[in-house]
Order: sequence, then C-alpha cells, then structure tokens
Amino acid sequence: MRIRLLRVLLALCIVAPGCLVRSLQPLFTPSDLAVEPRLLGTWRADGDDEAWTVIGSGEKTYEVICRDGNKSTYLEGRLGKVDEILFLDITPKESDDAFTVPAHVFVRLEISGDTLRAGVLKPEWLADGLREKRVQIGHTLVRIGQEPSVVLTAPTEEIRAFLKRVVREENAFSIGEYHRVK
Repeated sequence: MRIRLLRVLLALCIVAPGCLVRSLQPLFTPSDLAVEPRLLGTWRADGDDEAWTVIGSGEKTYEVICRDGNKSTYLEGRLGKVDEILFLDITPKESDDAFTVPAHVFVRLEISGDTLRAGVLKPEWLADGLREKRVQIGHTLVRIGQEPSVVLTAPTEEIRAFLKRVVREENAFSIGEYHRVK
C-alpha cells in the first residue's frame, strides 16, 4: 500500500501512530544540517485535499504545517544528506505531555522543479529485515496502538550508516509524488 507523505506526517501526531518507524535519536548532528530553499512552499499530492507547508523557521530549521480541513499539525524539521540523498528529520513541534517522548521520523526527499518525491522507511520492510537478520540496527519493539512498532535506539552515526546502506534499496521506502501549489 502506498503511503502518502501527508498521511504519514499526520499519523505521527494524530492518526495511526503504529505505522511509522521512529527513532529516539536524530538523524543529523548540528554540523550535518543543510538548507534547501527548493523545499519551501506548500505541497499537495494530485487529488488530495490535505496540504503541508514548509517554512524556514531559523538557522537550518524548518516548520512543517500539515493541514487537513480545519485541523493543523505542527512539526519541526532538520534537513541533511545521507549518501547525497536529502532527508528531513521531523519531530512534533510541541508536546506538553510529561509521558510523551518526542520521536524522530526520517523523510527521504527528491526535489525537481515543482515536484517533490518523498517517503518514509516502510515499517513492514524494516520489521521483516530485522526478523530475517538481513537488517541489523539497535531497536526495540514498543506497543503503539494495537500493533508492536519498531523504534530505533541506535546512536545518530549508526542510523546514518544504516540509511546509507538501504537508501537506494527499491522496497525500503514508500514514495509519493507531490506538487508545489504555492
């Protein structure tokens, strides 16, 4: 099933928390962060009413606003490269729940003009790889909703090395196509 990026971003905070691969550690250190002006703007998949807007919100930091009707979800993003591929590391912008640990979700990006191809690591691909020992990375299983969910526990350097090994693997990421609307 193709997962649309917006639905994935919304799932991070409100919809289906078990369908994302999360990490306790960020993908990038401050010295790894990049700026990409082409990412700024509002993006939407063809035929989709939902939209997400990327705004520069400081030095090498982005605010990502997901809008679905009257509901908005605010995320913070940091951009960098893994094996020359752009990734946006997103986290919830605010959490006032003392029992919530802010997790990182990594979004793979390819920008060409007003077209953005974006996607996240497929949780079923990762779970199968871990079970079959094709994939090795520090992780734990956490029950989020009804299903156990993989949460990466490896340090930043190991996560980047892992993504570098799998970034071009055909079935590792769900990829959707989005178009700039403004």
